[in-house]
Order: sequence, then C-alpha cells, then structure tokens
Amino acid sequence: PLMTAAQTAPLNPNSGNQPTLSPQNPVLPQPPVLPQPPVNPQPPVLPQPPAIPQPLSGDVMVGGANFDYPDLLSAIKYLNTFGVGNGGVTFKIRTGTYIGPYMVSAIGTASSPIVFEPDSGANVVLTGSPSLSGQILFTLYGPHVTIRDLHIKTTNLRGHIDIGKYAKNTTIAGNT
Repeated sequence: PLMTAAQTAPLNPNSGNQPTLSPQNPVLPQPPVLPQPPVNPQPPVLPQPPAIPQPLSGDVMVGGANFDYPDLLSAIKYLNTFGVGNGGVTFKIRTGTYIGPYMVSAIGTASSPIVFEPDSGANVVLTGSPSLSGQILFTLYGPHVTIRDLHIKTTNLRGHIDIGKYAKNTTIAGNT
C-alpha cells in the first residue's frame, strides 16, 4: 500500500534507541563533531644541516675555558685541512703545557698570515712526549708563519723548530 504524507515510515525501523523521522520528530540527529586540526599548525622542526667547514681567520682561542680548540694539535689539524681565511689567523694559546709534535702544512700569505702566540698573560709550554725521542717539535712547511713568545721545551727531541724549504717568510721570535 502507498503511504500518505501524514504516514511516514521510520528510516531505521526497530534500531533500538536510534531516532527516526516522524511527525513527532521531524529533524534527523546531527552527526558527531569530529576534532579539528589547529587553525595555525606549527611547521615540523627539521634537523639543521651541519655547518660547512670554513677556513680559519681572526683570533682562535686554544685551551683554557671557552676555547675554540681544546689543544694545539686539533687546531693545527683543522688549519691544515681547511686553510687560512681572509686576513689570516692568530692562534691565542692559553696557559698550559701542550704536547706535540706539530706540523703546519697550511699556506699563509702576506695578507693572510698564520700566527702562534700566547693569549694575553698566558704561560705556554710546547713540548714533546718521551715516545717522540729524536723527532722535531714544530715543523713548518707552509709560508708566512710566525711563532712568537712561546716556551719551547725539547729535552728529548732532535730539534725545536724545523723550517721546510717552502716555508718562506717565516718568523720565529721571542721564544725561550
């Protein structure tokens, strides 16, 4: 049989406590409200790429507190690997005894020299370990290097400072 407008069949017959459309209940229930994403979501935090190694320039602190390099060996290793930047580099060495040997192969220039000196008021001793008997404490292969005002102690080494044939315009001054 056909139904009239006054006779409306339930949409969900015998579905328990589900409301149905009828003359007594003319409005269907609303769907549940779903959680909404934030209006201005924060972008994800991406890891930063590592810094690109740069040539050394300016004053570089070696040893002590708040250092750029904990010891002279690591500072020279970086220098030999990445070179000298514009204006040159001055290694300001803080008070302490630093055990070598040291080998500088980086290339300084007249406008970008390489300088090793004590930090203001520092007492710096460069020495070699007993296992280095017969070696040179400081070997320079690159030009435009200055070593000044350091205490060099080489009781078990063959020599203090060796200046290679390409180490032109080298200055060794005020060392004891």
